[in-house]
Amino acid sequence: MHAAVRASYPEEACGFLLGTDGHVTGLRVARNVADDPCRGYVAAPEDLLAAFAEARGRGLELLGVFHSHPDGDGELSASDRAQAQPGWIYVVIATRGPKPSGMTVHAL
Repeated sequence: MHAAVRASYPEEACGFLLGTDGHVTGLRVARNVADDPCRGYVAAPEDLLAAFAEARGRGLELLGVFHSHPDGDGELSASDRAQAQPGWIYVVIATRGPKPSGMTVHAL
């Protein structure tokens, strides 16, 4: 996750969390196709489909999403909450410049 966050800065990084029984064992980085990727994220639909396919192929589940808040905090924004899926895990990585400065896990 941290490598994706550093590579995406100043845009928000995003990706999917894979695992079983609520335990994250892998991830898949997604492309952020938001209108303003510096202020929000929308994972590319084809990347979501690929994450589902990878999870199924590996006997895993899609458990949630990670994304970054460049030069921000680890709290979910109003838009994060609006697009959240019930039961998923959300990891928000705060940064100071391109360096991750904190990580917050939210279960919705």
